[in-house]
Amino acid sequence: MPSNKNTKQFLFHTYAQRKIALKFSYQGWCYNGLAAQSVPTPLPTVEQTLWDALCKGRLVDSDKSFDSAGWSRCGRTDKGVSSAGQVVALWVRSAYTVHNKPAHIDAFRDATQPRPVTLTKVQQSQIDSADESSREGIIESVQREAYAAHMEKQRQPTTEHNYIQILNSLLPPSIRVLGWCAVGAQFDARFDCQRRHYKYYFDTAASSLGPGVDIHRMQHALSLFKGEHDFRNFCKVDASKQIKNFERNIVDAWIDGPSDTNSSMHCVNLIGSAFLYHQVRCIMAVLFLVGCGRENASVITDLMRVNLDPSDPSLPIVTGKPIYDMAHDLPLCLYDCVYDDAKLKWQTSPGDQEVDEEGELAQRTNIAKPLIDQLYDLELKSAMIRNALSHIQPTQTFPTGDRKNAIPLGGNTFAVSSKFRPLLERERGDTPDEINKRWRESDKGKRRQKKSGVDGGDKMSVD
Repeated sequence: MPSNKNTKQFLFHTYAQRKIALKFSYQGWCYNGLAAQSVPTPLPTVEQTLWDALCKGRLVDSDKSFDSAGWSRCGRTDKGVSSAGQVVALWVRSAYTVHNKPAHIDAFRDATQPRPVTLTKVQQSQIDSADESSREGIIESVQREAYAAHMEKQRQPTTEHNYIQILNSLLPPSIRVLGWCAVGAQFDARFDCQRRHYKYYFDTAASSLGPGVDIHRMQHALSLFKGEHDFRNFCKVDASKQIKNFERNIVDAWIDGPSDTNSSMHCVNLIGSAFLYHQVRCIMAVLFLVGCGRENASVITDLMRVNLDPSDPSLPIVTGKPIYDMAHDLPLCLYDCVYDDAKLKWQTSPGDQEVDEEGELAQRTNIAKPLIDQLYDLELKSAMIRNALSHIQPTQTFPTGDRKNAIPLGGNTFAVSSKFRPLLERERGDTPDEINKRWRESDKGKRRQKKSGVDGGDKMSVD
């Protein structure tokens, strides 16, 4: 018998689903990294926060897991790292039914169970007021009428849920959904991504904490990273992924100058098809060593030489990564994830129908407002801090003592050491093969291998 409207329960499996991709930004300093964790973390993770909003908005089944929603992410970022254009793909609840969905939607799943037919107050009143002799006939008549109305409603044209509005109303200001689009059932946010664009911000000026960097030395050094190289000495080996191939292709690399004439803030841009674990931060660490004059740019070529060079066998081979500090996480941003335009057409409007430019402009303006408000708030706070600093001028603007020899690490942090050792003279870590073998022979590695039944190989590499 149809249920009463007043006692209606939300049953997720009675709604259809479709597969979509979401583009969103987040402020890394607020989170313990992107990926959701199975153990408690000091700060929330971006994925768990986004998943909680999806559950609260009844866009995914709160009783199920990420895997059940077909979840995939473009690039995993660590604690402190931000993103301006991260992408995830998943199955979400749709406002459409199989009877009224637009024909162009391919990745669509019908409800696994029919939605309960509800009675209007008038229909329920008809049943309640019926006498015993006619009650059975009235119930049958009301049920037919309610079912016919139910089916007619499912055939009526409708507009898709406003995914951006729903999520942004439930997410904290530090995470903003910027766009969405329909994708195919086999779309994978990670493996279908063609390019990833990272940005790393740094100051070239000296301060009381440490020396500045020579932008021209850094530009020359950065050019050496372009192309396909073995980056095993410019990453951290994650043994659980059992990566064997460390060759990656840096498609483009350049440095943007300050956007403000009163600023010395520069930005390194790196574009590639895929990146290794901590690759960008390791690249930046070596660039800083070159920029402050502690290393020559040629050290980059040396660190990439992991096999004997037939043209000059006397050149050193670096098979174990020299031990050095990574650059700070805070200035790093996954700026963009680039896909085939034929596969992804980002939109801000809620429906699947074409929206005119004026309508799209209004949608973008609405999404941008909270970000603009945050930016204005930060500019105000910056002005107030500058006001306070104006009362205690002048201050020391160059390093003294041991600080003269400090090594820049980005994010206004420096490594202070009484004696500098060139990278090629430093202690070496184990080779990737040794690290991978040690993990495979560990209890954790044996459990993982037994569970997966596979070696993992390069398929398990992360960005």
